Amino acid sequence: MNNLFKRILVAVVGIPFAVVVILLGGWVFTAVISILAAGTAYELIRLSNRLPVQGGPWKAAVFSAAMPVACWLWGAGGMLIFLLLVFLVFSITSLRHPPQQGFPHITLNLFAVVYSGVLFGAMILLRNSGTGGQVLNGGWLLLYAMAGVWIADSIAFFVGSSVGRRPLSPVLSPKKTWEGTIAGIFAAVAWGVWAPIMPEGLLSLPDRIVVGVLIGTMAVFGDLTESMMKRAVNLKDSGKLFPGHGGMLDRFDSLLVVLSSVYVYLVIRGIIPL
Repeated sequence: MNNLFKRILVAVVGIPFAVVVILLGGWVFTAVISILAAGTAYELIRLSNRLPVQGGPWKAAVFSAAMPVACWLWGAGGMLIFLLLVFLVFSITSLRHPPQQGFPHITLNLFAVVYSGVLFGAMILLRNSGTGGQVLNGGWLLLYAMAGVWIADSIAFFVGSSVGRRPLSPVLSPKKTWEGTIAGIFAAVAWGVWAPIMPEGLLSLPDRIVVGVLIGTMAVFGDLTESMMKRAVNLKDSGKLFPGHGGMLDRFDSLLVVLSSVYVYLVIRGIIPL
């Protein structure tokens, strides 16, 4: 089974599941996001354990799983309070180790919770955001941004594979090309402007353009950031959960950064409440 077929198979199964879960919202969506946050944090810490510094994978996984629940129950304020609590817990537990171990312990665990818990938590906040009194609009915003990432990634993959010649980052991701990246950004902007699933009047044309640019560019930064982590420990994939895609970090690296960026932009613009 070649890599392309595996990617298509995962998409055929995963995309309908994601759509249903997002539209259901509530505790179902929160439970799924919490599981993904825990798995992503666990993979991240396990990657770091190949280095001289180490974190606690189960501890980071539990706190990362709890973060989306806090966002669901108490919103952005709950995220902040819970993050402060996590910082206090990791600060206290790190004192059990010698300084050379305590410092990387708290640093890695906090980063894992921010990367997995906070960024997945932003998906909860975006899903639960209400515009015009309709909470379901948050579901459409989430699907709108996620679909843009999938489209940009697919276009970048096919263009880069067929006509790509100039590597974007030879050290971090040798197969990613400037041609594919630019094509992906244009595809994201086109989707941002003409996406048929966006309810009319929810976003203005300038906002759609900006969101499209955010989707196209932040997806690249998210992917390169995760590539940097894997290169540091000489691994191709963070795991083997998704055939053709790797682990949870591999599958959600772009989505996490994109959706968080879109959420921040929409809050700054006053389109959705904090």
